[in-house]
Amino acid sequence: MIDPQLFTLFIIAAIILLLTPGPAVLYITSRSIEQGKHAGFASVLGISVGTLFHILATTCGLSILVMQSPILFNTIKIIGAGYLIYLGIKTYSQKQLFNFDSVESSQANLKKIFIDGIIVNTFNPKAILFFLAFIPQFLNLEYGHIAMQTLFYGVSFLVLAVCSDIVYVLLSQPLRRFLQRSTNFQQYQKYIVGSIYVALGVLTFYTNG
Repeated sequence: MIDPQLFTLFIIAAIILLLTPGPAVLYITSRSIEQGKHAGFASVLGISVGTLFHILATTCGLSILVMQSPILFNTIKIIGAGYLIYLGIKTYSQKQLFNFDSVESSQANLKKIFIDGIIVNTFNPKAILFFLAFIPQFLNLEYGHIAMQTLFYGVSFLVLAVCSDIVYVLLSQPLRRFLQRSTNFQQYQKYIVGSIYVALGVLTFYTNG
């Protein structure tokens, strides 16, 4: 069902790509620094559900339909970009992001972070472009069942991505503790984190189909 040689190349290429931080990694890292590792894990789970949606869409051929419809693609792009910018503006309006008396987010916040992650990645046009451009390079017609090969590669990438994202969450914790001790960051934290969301929104908006 799967070409072993192509799969090995796929794993190597996927790891190299995952080592290069993208919008999802920046989102997860921002949440981790902003609200702690539990919030980071919740965002990883949300981003992963969004990724799973793109995998299934690619497997079913829905992503191709989206790419062939400029109106539909641009609608998804605008929704994704708008939501990220909304998160940034909302962050600007908060009095303080960190609650230094509480190490982790509340259960209610974790649910919202999880949902935010789903929305952010589901409406991420870069994810559509990625799966359409990346996975087909490793499909082998001689092995048949192209849809099953696509699903297998997609799930394999998701597993690697989850492991990579968890590492980013863990690595962000020392930085979080350092920033908690930084008076300057405490003063400007909402503007820094909010600007990251807005920047991600702008980058998403200018993604070309």
